[in-house]
Amino acid sequence: MGDSYGDTWNGGTITIGDFVLTGPPSGCEHIPEAGEEECWEAVDICLVDGLYDVSVGGSSYNSEMEWEILDESGALVLSGGSPATACLDASEDSDCPTYGCTLAAAPNYDADADID
Repeated sequence: MGDSYGDTWNGGTITIGDFVLTGPPSGCEHIPEAGEEECWEAVDICLVDGLYDVSVGGSSYNSEMEWEILDESGALVLSGGSPATACLDASEDSDCPTYGCTLAAAPNYDADADID
């Protein structure tokens, strides 16, 4: 979880299923003029097999929020800014829904979509 300014997520959170995380702690200052990198905090959570709703937002400075979700091997699974919503697929036998037009005759038909 990153904060491009370094002053916490100012009330913002990332929710992954039932887990609610509040971002990097205060005191992690980011001063680009001094060559300092953005502030990041890593948190390990264990998820059982399944699909998880991911929701990011609620900060008074959403544009400062950044986040990444990595799998156990360190590969990037999801990332983004704020506000954001996504589906995290931690399942071996289910897939997150794909939204799009499911009407084959429509000009914007999406063959991969399973939810209209």
